[in-house]
Amino acid sequence: MTQFGQELRAMTEPGRFTLMVRAILSQAEPINHARADWVAGHCGISARGLRTCLAREGTSFRTLLQAELLCRSEALLRYTDWSIQGIAMALGYAQSSNFVRVFQMRFVDTPGHYRSRERKRR
Repeated sequence: MTQFGQELRAMTEPGRFTLMVRAILSQAEPINHARADWVAGHCGISARGLRTCLAREGTSFRTLLQAELLCRSEALLRYTDWSIQGIAMALGYAQSSNFVRVFQMRFVDTPGHYRSRERKRR
């Protein structure tokens, strides 16, 4: 088997491709510029190929991007004094209300309450 074939086979092992996309997203700066075609380019495939590979692993680009956005939002809320609006803008949300809604759906708390609770724990 050629080296390319071995690499392709390794990428298609369960979860491997998802892990690679998550690693690429974790390095994207600024995150709001991370688009499917950009990530696909880093993987050496088309955006359609990216969607197909992720679908085979039971996920989507949008799901992975949202997970990365929420991970970064947690860190920004814990370790910075940025306003909620500033965090929302840095993460690429057009309106802070959209950020608050998405955050609340995942953490069952508003970003402000989350920040207060986490700071009390420190």
